[in-house]
Amino acid sequence: MSSGLSTIDRPKLPPPLLAINKHCAECEFQARCRQIAMQKDDLSLLTTLSAKERKKQNEKGIFTVLQLSYTFRSPRRSASTPPKHQPALKALAIRKNQIHILGTPAFRLPRTPVYVDVEGDPDRDFYYLIGLRIVPESQPLRYSYWADTKDDEREIWANCLRTVGELTSPSLIHYGAYETQFLKRMRARYPDVGSASQLDDLTSSAQNLLSVIYPHVYFPTYTNGLKDVAAYLGFRWSSDSPSRLAALGWRLQWEASRDANLKDRLIVYNAEDCEAAERVAAVLAAASSPEAAPGASFPNGSAKRQFGGDSSKTHSRRVKEFG
Repeated sequence: MSSGLSTIDRPKLPPPLLAINKHCAECEFQARCRQIAMQKDDLSLLTTLSAKERKKQNEKGIFTVLQLSYTFRSPRRSASTPPKHQPALKALAIRKNQIHILGTPAFRLPRTPVYVDVEGDPDRDFYYLIGLRIVPESQPLRYSYWADTKDDEREIWANCLRTVGELTSPSLIHYGAYETQFLKRMRARYPDVGSASQLDDLTSSAQNLLSVIYPHVYFPTYTNGLKDVAAYLGFRWSSDSPSRLAALGWRLQWEASRDANLKDRLIVYNAEDCEAAERVAAVLAAASSPEAAPGASFPNGSAKRQFGGDSSKTHSRRVKEFG
């Protein structure tokens, strides 16, 4: 047998297609991949577009957000049916850098808004920080309930309910399903905390801002995440690259070191999430107002934006443009 074995020529495989997905937040190459996706204007930047739908668009020769933006057509629907989410309208909003409203969003600011944001560790099924931002007619009030250990979780939940129970007609407002699950789990985990009537009122009146945005409001952002939407509206966090994953990292560092600066950073981050949700809620309330028509103004940070003048009426409904 010959000692000089020849090298086997193997076919050179193409690199895998780049696609932004929900796991990117945990990857060390997140920034690099996102930069490449931005340069390509890749469809995967739109997180509301599923991989299956993205494949369909690719088969039609559509590979970029810009291309997708030109495919939007106002869909038919009955007046009683909420509109289906339209990724092409999201792409159009990005191309025009305008907020688009599809159909009629139903959102009103309650008498006593209570913005709530919760931080937790999913792997340990443990909530360690509850933040409240209460906005009465006077100055907003901020409350933070911190748990050193899992044994303190019941106490911070009880303190939270006690504070809310002292208010007149409180209504919880939150961003996303995380707080919805939190309310359900706390009620099941601690059935002796709070009255049934109080918990019934809080859960029935709670409003998830994301559920208003998804079918109706198209911000010119690649995602509907609070960080992207509120940043577009002019809100800024004090920490660089804030995220729930970063907050969990700070928490684990605090548990190892008991560094007071890390605890303060988490409390401030949580409070700023509540304030950012308030900023988004103000815009949704303005967009849902009966007076919201082309030419009307609504709040956007310290400035005001206008409805665009070329809104169109199709099938007894309108797509409105802001900006």
